[in-house]
Parts: sequence; structure tokens; C-alpha cells
Amino acid sequence: MKVIALFFVVISVAVAAPPRVSGDDSKHAVILRYDSDNIGVGSYSYGVETSDGQQKEERGELVNAGSKDEHIAVQGKFSYPGLDGVLYEVVYIADKDGFRAQGAHLPVAPQ
Repeated sequence: MKVIALFFVVISVAVAAPPRVSGDDSKHAVILRYDSDNIGVGSYSYGVETSDGQQKEERGELVNAGSKDEHIAVQGKFSYPGLDGVLYEVVYIADKDGFRAQGAHLPVAPQ
């Protein structure tokens, strides 16, 4: 009986253990820079850079406030180093016309 109880304890501990992240565990990204300007009203902007080479910048503003055409217009960009050593960058706009992204590595719709 004790062997069965011990078996279930060992299995429970193994299942409850946090999952291991693949790759080198010594390379955890840390935030090198974080800027934020957002008081919850009107426009906002923020930027972040991490030790693993990722960067993001974004700004947004309320357009046509109080009208039927009120919406938020956002512009931004982000970049990250790929596993192939290439730095990928995406520039985007999101507004009343939807989300549009551009990047050298992204496919382009036919004209």
C-alpha cells in the first residue's frame, strides 16, 4: 500500500513541475528600456527593448472624438532577430480601415 501511495506522490510531483523551456535556460530576456506615455485620455505612446534584440514602438490617438466616425489610429513597428540571424522588422498601421502591416519578409498581395 505504501508503494502505491509513494508511486502516486512521485507522479504528482512530476506532473506538477513547471515545464522546461527548450534551448539555453541561461538566456532569459530582460527589459532594457520601457517608455510609456499614457494617461488614459487622448493619445498614447510606448516603446520597449529587450536584451534578446526585440524592439517595439507604438503610438495611437483618438481621431474624430465625439463623432460617428470616432476611432483610434495606431502606428507602430516591431523587430526581432530570427533564428536564422536575420533582423525582421514589421511596420504597421491600424485605423478605421483595418490593420495593415509591411515588412521585407512578408508576402505582398497581387495588384
